[in-house]
Amino acid sequence: ADDTDALFEYHIATDALLGEKMITTHQDVSAGNTYTFMVHVDMANIASSIDFKNNLDTHTGNNMPLAVRVRDLLLSSMILH
Repeated sequence: ADDTDALFEYHIATDALLGEKMITTHQDVSAGNTYTFMVHVDMANIASSIDFKNNLDTHTGNNMPLAVRVRDLLLSSMILH
């Protein structure tokens, strides 16, 4: 990708596209302490799964199949780190 490539823009909205991702971890935490964990999104997985040249944008309603695909890829690309 460089500055000669077309811009892309993905907006995913509406309650119908709400998704969930269950990530399970265990850590004993004693009173007064906290436990922090990070969830990373594997953007390489998303980028390798979308043909950006032919799918430049979705504002949900103008390209619902792409919005659904981006939502699904986003959820599947979340990794506990």
